[in-house]
Amino acid sequence: MHFETRATDILNRFKRMLTPEALDAITEEHFSELETLIEAALGSVHAEAKHNAAKRLERLAHELRIESGNAS
Repeated sequence: MHFETRATDILNRFKRMLTPEALDAITEEHFSELETLIEAALGSVHAEAKHNAAKRLERLAHELRIESGNAS
């Protein structure tokens, strides 16, 4: 996934919402930290979604094995 690109897009939209005074008050270091946090959050959500999808597939496979009479 392109979490870094997506995080940059989110950060840039956030910056556009700020007043000029707020932009001047926040350092580039803080924006960089925020971008890193956004990227990490996106990665975490993606990993959790993949895990949940895998669990659903496992349950479905188990149910199909039971229905076919080949439960293990």
